[in-house]
Amino acid sequence: MKIRMLSPLVSLVALVACGSSGAGPNTQSSADRVEVILEARQAVEEPAVALGTAALTLADRFELLATINGGDLPAALDQAEDAAADLEHAAASAADVAFERSTADIAAAAAALQAAAAQAQDTSTEARTVVDVLRRAADADDDLAEIVAGWEERGSRQELMDHFDDLRLRAEDLVGDLEVEAQDAGCSAVLDLRVAAARAIAAATAELRDLVANYRGNEYDVRQPELSVDPYGLGTTLFEASQDNGFCPLVDVVDGGVTEVTDALGRLQQALAPDDL
Repeated sequence: MKIRMLSPLVSLVALVACGSSGAGPNTQSSADRVEVILEARQAVEEPAVALGTAALTLADRFELLATINGGDLPAALDQAEDAAADLEHAAASAADVAFERSTADIAAAAAALQAAAAQAQDTSTEARTVVDVLRRAADADDDLAEIVAGWEERGSRQELMDHFDDLRLRAEDLVGDLEVEAQDAGCSAVLDLRVAAARAIAAATAELRDLVANYRGNEYDVRQPELSVDPYGLGTTLFEASQDNGFCPLVDVVDGGVTEVTDALGRLQQALAPDDL
């Protein structure tokens, strides 16, 4: 992705740096055309390069999200959220660019820049959706880990029964909350996985509670460590299971949006470096 994105950015910077050396006017008419194009290059340089750079940064941040370790997720989500905000700001700045003169070249450049800005705005919105869902999933992971850690509690029979009842209710409440949130989430599969995990935790907690209630302490001493090894019945962590299942389809949507932004910037570059000049 970096190679695909850097090309139009480098070209845009080179266009402004080279001045009129990239064109060879043979008539006064072509000289006027070159002058208009050079003015446009100066106008778009900063916002266009900022837009492309912000898109590149967002792509890098999202690529990281799919490969990091679960413990690094909160910081990575903060970085992705910051990158989405930067892209939104760059999109707004690009959308506000005004060209002093209107020609066919400038009309094409303006259309390309507006398309890049609009796509960047949409991509920023999608990125924020992904961040919100993954942050909610990370919070659910923490809640479930706390419930599992609560299985280590020691106390009297009645104290343990009450304790496990509280843990089970906490897991069941999490199931209900996540089911509602998954209905409106762009990455519903990520939350659906947590719903299944919370159900598994609620069932395991009820099983342990029943062992305590029925005076089956020896079985409890065996079963509790067994359940703690793989509490979700996945054979792996929730974060790794999310990655194995494609993580979040909207990550690909963001990736595609970034590609469209850079494609539009490529059209902008072409409009300001026409082949017939």
